[in-house]
Amino acid sequence: MIIPHSVYYDTDGFQENRHDYIRECSHCAGTVYIESRRYTQTSILVRIPFQACPSCEQAGHDLWDHLQQLGDNYTSGMLQNQLHDQQYVWSREEGLRQF
Repeated sequence: MIIPHSVYYDTDGFQENRHDYIRECSHCAGTVYIESRRYTQTSILVRIPFQACPSCEQAGHDLWDHLQQLGDNYTSGMLQNQLHDQQYVWSREEGLRQF
Protein backbone atom coordinates (compact mmCIF):
# COMPACT_ATOMS: atom_id res chain seq x y z
CA MET A 1 0.00 0.00 0.00
CA ILE A 2 1.35 3.48 -0.89
CA ILE A 3 0.20 6.63 0.90
CA PRO A 4 1.47 9.94 -0.53
CA HIS A 5 1.56 13.10 1.59
CA SER A 6 2.42 16.69 0.84
CA VAL A 7 2.68 19.11 3.75
CA TYR A 8 3.64 22.78 3.78
CA TYR A 9 5.19 23.92 7.06
CA ASP A 10 4.35 27.61 7.10
CA THR A 11 6.27 28.36 10.31
CA ASP A 12 9.52 27.21 8.68
CA GLY A 13 8.52 27.93 5.07
CA PHE A 14 9.18 24.58 3.40
CA GLN A 15 7.27 21.85 1.62
CA GLU A 16 7.69 18.16 2.49
CA ASN A 17 6.70 15.49 0.00
CA ARG A 18 6.44 12.06 1.52
CA HIS A 19 5.49 8.56 0.47
CA ASP A 20 4.63 5.85 3.00
CA TYR A 21 4.92 2.27 1.77
CA ILE A 22 3.36 -0.41 3.96
CA ARG A 23 4.11 -4.08 3.44
CA GLU A 24 0.76 -5.79 3.74
CA CYS A 25 0.88 -8.83 5.99
CA SER A 26 -1.82 -11.11 7.38
CA HIS A 27 0.29 -11.92 10.47
CA CYS A 28 1.30 -8.48 11.76
CA ALA A 29 1.04 -4.74 11.04
CA GLY A 30 3.66 -4.97 8.27
CA THR A 31 6.99 -3.24 7.80
CA VAL A 32 6.78 0.45 6.89
CA TYR A 33 9.11 2.37 4.56
CA ILE A 34 8.83 6.18 4.47
CA GLU A 35 10.66 8.39 2.01
CA SER A 36 10.57 12.13 2.70
CA ARG A 37 11.82 14.84 0.34
CA ARG A 38 12.51 18.44 1.24
CA TYR A 39 14.30 20.63 -1.29
CA THR A 40 17.24 18.49 -2.44
CA GLN A 41 17.33 16.33 0.72
CA THR A 42 15.81 12.87 0.90
CA SER A 43 15.45 11.01 4.20
CA ILE A 44 14.21 7.48 4.80
CA LEU A 45 12.68 5.49 7.64
CA VAL A 46 12.29 1.71 7.84
CA ARG A 47 10.02 0.70 10.73
CA ILE A 48 9.67 -2.87 11.91
CA PRO A 49 6.46 -2.95 13.97
CA PHE A 50 5.80 -4.17 17.49
CA GLN A 51 4.88 -7.86 17.33
CA ALA A 52 6.35 -8.17 13.82
CA CYS A 53 6.24 -11.62 12.29
CA PRO A 54 9.62 -13.14 11.30
CA SER A 55 8.94 -12.44 7.62
CA CYS A 56 8.30 -8.72 8.15
CA GLU A 57 11.26 -8.38 10.49
CA GLN A 58 13.53 -9.93 7.86
CA ALA A 59 11.98 -7.78 5.12
CA GLY A 60 12.74 -4.65 7.16
CA HIS A 61 16.38 -5.61 7.65
CA ASP A 62 16.75 -6.59 3.98
CA LEU A 63 15.27 -3.27 2.87
CA TRP A 64 17.56 -1.34 5.24
CA ASP A 65 20.63 -3.21 3.93
CA HIS A 66 19.58 -2.48 0.34
CA LEU A 67 19.01 1.22 1.05
CA GLN A 68 22.41 1.49 2.78
CA GLN A 69 24.02 0.40 -0.50
CA LEU A 70 22.23 3.31 -2.22
CA GLY A 71 23.52 5.80 0.38
CA ASP A 72 24.40 8.48 -2.18
CA ASN A 73 20.69 8.89 -2.96
CA TYR A 74 19.78 9.79 0.63
CA THR A 75 20.77 12.48 3.13
CA SER A 76 19.80 10.50 6.24
CA GLY A 77 17.89 7.47 7.39
CA MET A 78 16.63 5.55 10.37
CA LEU A 79 15.93 1.90 11.06
CA GLN A 80 13.38 1.66 13.87
CA ASN A 81 12.98 -1.89 15.12
CA GLN A 82 10.05 -1.63 17.52
CA LEU A 83 10.07 -5.40 18.06
CA HIS A 84 13.49 -5.28 19.78
CA ASP A 85 13.46 -1.61 20.85
CA GLN A 86 16.43 -0.71 18.61
CA GLN A 87 17.05 2.41 16.55
CA TYR A 88 19.85 2.96 14.06
CA VAL A 89 20.45 6.37 12.52
CA TRP A 90 22.51 7.00 9.41
CA SER A 91 23.67 10.25 7.83
CA ARG A 92 26.15 11.03 5.10
CA GLU A 93 28.25 13.13 7.46
CA GLU A 94 28.32 10.82 10.50
CA GLY A 95 27.71 7.33 9.13
CA LEU A 96 25.73 4.73 11.08
CA ARG A 97 25.15 4.85 14.84
CA GLN A 98 22.82 3.09 17.25
CA PHE A 99 20.59 5.03 19.63
